[in-house]
Amino acid sequence: MDVSIDPALIRRLAAKVRFELPGDDERAELWRRTLDTGSAPIDGEMDYPDLARRSPQLSGANIRNAVLAAAFLAAAERAKITREHVLRALAGEYRSMGRVLGGGPSRS
Repeated sequence: MDVSIDPALIRRLAAKVRFELPGDDERAELWRRTLDTGSAPIDGEMDYPDLARRSPQLSGANIRNAVLAAAFLAAAERAKITREHVLRALAGEYRSMGRVLGGGPSRS
């Protein structure tokens, strides 16, 4: 992972804390908790394990960003949040990270 911190500053830090990315089960739970709030209207069932498999490089903050973007996409259409909104937002989050979302098999 690329870090944009000055090397001189890094040498002066007393401790470095590395936060690992969440695993599949943790990501599925993050997707579920972030999407299934009870207040955001969701259309249909979300396949949280599939979303977790599609997002191996995302942290909890990235997942939150994707869910928020999906909510805005749905609101712009005056619609409930759908799987398509979430997948579009997920691709957008990967773009914002300078990465490409892989085109793995789709589950409908």
